Amino acid sequence: MSELIVSITVKTVIISALVGIVGATIGFSVMAQENTHHSVSQQAGTIRFTEDVKSADMVIGKSIGGKARQAALLTNVSGPKCRVKVWRDVDAGNGKSDLVVDNFSQPGACSASTPIPDTASGRAIILDDVAPNVFSYTSVANRIVTFDDLSVAALGGDAKTGNVVRPVSISQEDWDDKRPQTVTLNVSSNNKELTKYTKNAKFVGQTKFVNYAQAAPNQKYVPPAGTPGLPPDPTPVQIPAITVTRTSSTSSTAYGGLREGIDFAFTGGQCAGGINSVGTVKWTATSPSTGVASKSVAIDAVLGAAASTGTINGVPNGTTGTVTVSLTCGTNKDVTKASTTYVQTLPATVLTVKAGATPEKHVLTWTDVSSLVATYDLVWSSDNGLIASGTPLVSDITAQTYTTSQPSGTTYGATTNYRVVPTVNGRGAGSDTASISNAWPATPTPGTFKWTVVSGTKGSADWAYATSCPAGTTLYNKMYKSLHWPSKSYDATSGVWDDTGWVTTTARANYTPTGQYQDYPFRYSVQAMCKSASTGNTSAVKTVQSPQFDAGYLQPAAPTWAGPATMKQTCRNYYINWPSGCSPKVDGIILKYTTYCPAGSDLYDTYALSIKPSGENTGMVQFNNGDGWEWQKGYAKADRMAEYRDAKYMCTSPWNHSAWSKTTTHFIEVIDP
Repeated sequence: MSELIVSITVKTVIISALVGIVGATIGFSVMAQENTHHSVSQQAGTIRFTEDVKSADMVIGKSIGGKARQAALLTNVSGPKCRVKVWRDVDAGNGKSDLVVDNFSQPGACSASTPIPDTASGRAIILDDVAPNVFSYTSVANRIVTFDDLSVAALGGDAKTGNVVRPVSISQEDWDDKRPQTVTLNVSSNNKELTKYTKNAKFVGQTKFVNYAQAAPNQKYVPPAGTPGLPPDPTPVQIPAITVTRTSSTSSTAYGGLREGIDFAFTGGQCAGGINSVGTVKWTATSPSTGVASKSVAIDAVLGAAASTGTINGVPNGTTGTVTVSLTCGTNKDVTKASTTYVQTLPATVLTVKAGATPEKHVLTWTDVSSLVATYDLVWSSDNGLIASGTPLVSDITAQTYTTSQPSGTTYGATTNYRVVPTVNGRGAGSDTASISNAWPATPTPGTFKWTVVSGTKGSADWAYATSCPAGTTLYNKMYKSLHWPSKSYDATSGVWDDTGWVTTTARANYTPTGQYQDYPFRYSVQAMCKSASTGNTSAVKTVQSPQFDAGYLQPAAPTWAGPATMKQTCRNYYINWPSGCSPKVDGIILKYTTYCPAGSDLYDTYALSIKPSGENTGMVQFNNGDGWEWQKGYAKADRMAEYRDAKYMCTSPWNHSAWSKTTTHFIEVIDP
């Protein structure tokens, strides 16, 4: 013998009409009801009692003064532990009693030896001011069960007929089973006024105990047809529970990856005598209450202990409905019904974002979530600083696509985030998010460099761009002038000069080298980038070096005579101004000139042609040396007029020297010392 533990469906009926029916019954006799509070308490008590009995794995009664005054309901929970709920009446003082429930948790699995304390624990008052309560118990065969203290004392006869002989239609196992299946609590008001609450009532609960004969493993015993005393067309047995889940059958249409259908399973509902129970399983929408057609399938209940199963297609996502099983046996039109509520949840939509026709546009598409009409809300944000997190984009649209648009130039280098929230039948589903980033196009590249001389060493470097920055952004330049001279004798380099910073001016750089930097080779390093004025985002920086330019060395100005032309002892050799030891020494003239080399440069070479009045010349004479002539004192003026023709010089810097300067010619009167 084995036990099948299942949930039960409790039927509630007026006790005056249906007191004797076997099933989950809550009966109460209403004589007067004026006090809403107590009436509600009584109704809540009936529901609680029914649920507590239904969930119990064991029922143990206790007799006090020959009356069954308490019922202990034991349920196994994880641990293992035994949860004990004790229904009983307790003294409330002033000659009054209250109907209460005490709650205990005992270690170990539930058994006949599980302690059942008389003390209060987690007490809940169900009804106040009640007369002493009386519990009664009947077995699965409807036999009266009595308890002696906490032990089963005896099994009596049939609770309805008093018959002590087993009917043929009841198995021996059921007839001998002493476990209470139905627990009845007779509730009476201790108040003489009928306005207190219903004066007399019964709380009725049914456990989940069912016996099976093991004719074959896991098969329920069914008496063969024609068994004496077996009704030919019985009513199907109760359906303890219905399980409903979303189907995975491909016969149902999928939305958002979830099928719009349900799988159901239930036990019970069998007919005795080998007759199949037949009927329907029907799904009816309760929300929305209109506009959604009911769906049903025919069903034959399984004869054995296995569950009866099936599938109903077309149960839309986002609906709430009732699944009802209705069964009959043969020609007997009495129907056994059971129902349960089922919510077909909404799936999360799947959002996809792609680039639109322009960088500022994004095309959003998402999957539908139900065969019912769905509305969608879109929310967006961007790290460009212009769209804050959670900003609504559009609401209550029914299409599964939407194209967004942002101002020109604001999406480059930024990530835009989107979220779509679907709603069906007032019920929201899980949202989905997607993001898209817009990369900058290639940065314009500086090119086609050229150097244009304006005047002297003054000039300008120009370059051009083959492409431009995208709409909504601005081209920025950053220019460096780089000077570098690889000397033959040492490595002299200059750093970077003239960093202009990022500017939006035209592609031109003006330069006038002065001083020692005349004729110094140079080049420009140009950087370019695009920038959005709205967001401040910038593209990658493109850097290009120009060819090497040379602005040239300005021709130095002509030297000027720095005199005086007084004779003094000089070497006869006019190339070198020997300070001493030269021979012979003669009275000559030192060539004194002022030169004009740029700052930072030096005098490189000098030259003048020294000519006497007689027309003789000495050839080249360097500045600051004697003119190479021997002048005599007392010469007539005409004989002492010296000419220094084509005087010129060169300047030099560490990297180059200038051309010859402009020339000058001087007629000098030689002065006697």
